[in-house]
Amino acid sequence: MGGNRFKYQNFKKLQNDIKTVAKLEGGLRFWFQTRIPETV
Repeated sequence: MGGNRFKYQNFKKLQNDIKTVAKLEGGLRFWFQTRIPETV
């Protein structure tokens, strides 16, 4: 039972990490678009 809970926590953490990476990527893309419009 404890092992399942540990896996679930890891899964939630992974989801959060993916969301964070997506946010960072979106921010970077936006930054590049504002600085270097030709590369869009």
